[in-house]
Amino acid sequence: MRAFLSKPAGALVLALNLLLLSTPLDTPGQNIFNPQNVDDNFLKNLGAVCAGKPGGDVYIPAGTYAPTAPIACNAPTFTHGAGVNQTIIKPTAALASALFAPTGAGEGYGFADLTIDMTNASNIGAISFTGQLRPLLRNIRILYPASAGTGTAIFKSNTGEIHASDLMIKGAGICVDINGDSGQEDFWTSVACEDPGLFGYRLLRTTAADIGGQYLNHFKVTNPHNRIGAQAFLVSSTAANTGQPFFCLQCVGDNMQGGHTYQFNNVVNIFLDGIWSTNGAPISRNFAAVNFHNVTNGFLRGGYQASFPRDVVLSGSDTTIELNNNFFGGLNMNLYVTGAALSNISLITPIFTAATPASAADMSAIVNASNAAMSANGWHVGVSGSQSAPQTLSICDKDVGDPAPCVYQRTTAGGGGSFQILNNAFTQIFSVDQSGTVAIIGTSRSLSQTIGTGSVTTAGTPVGNGTCQAQPEIAVMGAVTTDTAVTNIGAAIPATWQTGIQYRAEVTASNTVTVYLCNPTASEIIPAATPLHVRVVR
Repeated sequence: MRAFLSKPAGALVLALNLLLLSTPLDTPGQNIFNPQNVDDNFLKNLGAVCAGKPGGDVYIPAGTYAPTAPIACNAPTFTHGAGVNQTIIKPTAALASALFAPTGAGEGYGFADLTIDMTNASNIGAISFTGQLRPLLRNIRILYPASAGTGTAIFKSNTGEIHASDLMIKGAGICVDINGDSGQEDFWTSVACEDPGLFGYRLLRTTAADIGGQYLNHFKVTNPHNRIGAQAFLVSSTAANTGQPFFCLQCVGDNMQGGHTYQFNNVVNIFLDGIWSTNGAPISRNFAAVNFHNVTNGFLRGGYQASFPRDVVLSGSDTTIELNNNFFGGLNMNLYVTGAALSNISLITPIFTAATPASAADMSAIVNASNAAMSANGWHVGVSGSQSAPQTLSICDKDVGDPAPCVYQRTTAGGGGSFQILNNAFTQIFSVDQSGTVAIIGTSRSLSQTIGTGSVTTAGTPVGNGTCQAQPEIAVMGAVTTDTAVTNIGAAIPATWQTGIQYRAEVTASNTVTVYLCNPTASEIIPAATPLHVRVVR
């Protein structure tokens, strides 16, 4: 059945039409409003019209409408216009609460193909769902005064499974605000929020139970006019370990200045894929592009993050965090750990741009909390400390618990530094200090270190039987008397040497090597003058 509000011939006709429209009808149909005879008083009674058409739809043709009070349908009704910028609902300053605020329950509420202009009521909400099931929002533009709106464009509480797509929101205080303690499983697709005063998307929890997820696809929050309170995404709970599945696919948070661009507090199961996140606040405010605080199962994959002070912050107790194939675009600090008890952290193929991607202590905390292989694009981890309190960096096998076998550790007292391999008992089995001194490997074998080399030409004079003859000394810097000197000719042994001459080298004093020619035979031997080469090893 169709009910038409036609142009009245007089007050009586208008009264009759209003009576007809307010009469409950059994069959869903369509109400068509003609802008030529829709006045403020009629829009005030729109709720009664909606109630009379449960399951039907309300079509508002092209035109500009100026209601002074909320439009509150108390039965499921689909309200739609002729299109964005065609049908414009522009309430007056008299509006005191949310413009579209359904009061009934049930499934079938929806709004589509409208522009809602809140210029005259900039501190008031545009759409408020409180208890409806599977409401629909499609192709809607919501406008607040540029850089000045404080109202909430869309509010949702105790409402399950909203389906929202193709939304354009500008200048609101909050674009999407969700009370997440009851009613979730929401789908947000192709949403653009520009210049929010506080939040582009905010979801708050006070209970820990998992009651459903949030599924965002191409949700963009930008701040071109530099509103200093703007924050893109906040998902937060006052209850620890709140089950809050949150999926954000190719979402954007750009130039936020009022807090962390993406912020997650006390929640479980956060999935961010291919996101863009930048923060334009001054470095002194310490806002991050992404902040995980007391998060379990947080996944940041294939995105771009950049902030003046720090790109990604891990704080509180973070467990099972995967940072995979991300570009860190900040030039000050790419990773920052603050007061965090970390476990099961994976840092996979990051691209860092800061000269110091993370402090030595922070990188050590991340490495010690890892349970997977870590890789990086040309990173350098520096460790520094005072002479009295040297810092330690370890790369350890965490599968066998803590302490665990480590393949690298800098731990020498006094800040000298060393390279070590430790076994399962945390006992040193290999070490090289800064001077290059190599310690014993295990208990039976050692490595040799070449201290220096030199050469000398023998004297070519007779060597008496049963004696040794010292040759001219060779200077080898760094040699000490406990070192070993090795000598060789490096050519065919001369014939005059083959009658019994033996040769050896000794470190006879610091920095000094002496070669000896010995004759163990019963006759004098005259060995020809011949070059000899020595090498001192330790």
